[in-house]
Amino acid sequence: MKRCRLPLLCGILVFLLPSSARAAHTHLYNTPVYHWSSRAPYSCTATFTCSSPDCPDGPLTLPCSVTTKRIAATCTEDGADVYTATVTLDGGTLTNPETKSVILPKTGHKLTKESLTKATPSLAGLLVYQCDNCGERQTTEIARPKKAALSRTKYSYNGKSKKPSVTVTDSTGAVIASSHYTVTYPKTSSKVGTYYLSVKFRGSQYSGTLSKAASFSVAPRSTEIKTVKARSKGFSARWVRRQTQVTGYQISYAANRTFTKAKTKKFPKTATTSAVISKLSAKKTYYVRIRTYKTVKENGTSKNYYSAWSAVKKVKTKK
Repeated sequence: MKRCRLPLLCGILVFLLPSSARAAHTHLYNTPVYHWSSRAPYSCTATFTCSSPDCPDGPLTLPCSVTTKRIAATCTEDGADVYTATVTLDGGTLTNPETKSVILPKTGHKLTKESLTKATPSLAGLLVYQCDNCGERQTTEIARPKKAALSRTKYSYNGKSKKPSVTVTDSTGAVIASSHYTVTYPKTSSKVGTYYLSVKFRGSQYSGTLSKAASFSVAPRSTEIKTVKARSKGFSARWVRRQTQVTGYQISYAANRTFTKAKTKKFPKTATTSAVISKLSAKKTYYVRIRTYKTVKENGTSKNYYSAWSAVKKVKTKK
């Protein structure tokens, strides 16, 4: 073998050869770093970095292939569009472990009424709905009408019929709108006595009738004491006469303002407008009041209706 006479020149020539003529560098790429775009529709890139310390090249960034899978929303659960990114390098495919999602809100049920059983005073009703989307059935109970309450239950006679307003509630205590019923009042309610009204239900949710749903009473008109005068171991009293819808009067008297252990006396004629009360303690103060009453036949039985008591008068008996 002949030796090169110009070894330094040969070395320079080797260095000047193109890179393709030199030995090829093998890259040792680490796991790539993925970069998603900030908003949908999402795109993604993967950046590879060679771990070899003498690598002559910088990082390598490649576009990813992005696929979308739709998870449909249901009536009760959200859905999503799920984005997945993959990248291919040197014949191998890598998948980004991080996915991106766009939430699709749940649709909610689209309900159609399937059947209806109306509520009555003795039985609750039932509404049945079915969802047009998922077929799920839902039921709603209609609470039965339970009772009626009046705006006023006690009146004093004035010759006119009474018509208190009515509030109807169901078995849960909730108020039923007046559009669901009609109220039937007595033909007349001007006289002293007790009166009943009925409630008849109508419309799409209720049926039936509450008979004698509520009642109110009319008492006789009250009277007042004109004078109270002392007498020996007693007193005399005079009062205002009441004739219409009155049977008589009742006087009450006691030795205290609260009328504890009070005594009463009836006067069963409307024409009576005065009375003498005797056999009391001498030189003692008594408190006196009066009211009217009316006796009414109801269902074959006599019943007394009383007015409110009058203002109280006081008197001190004589010796």
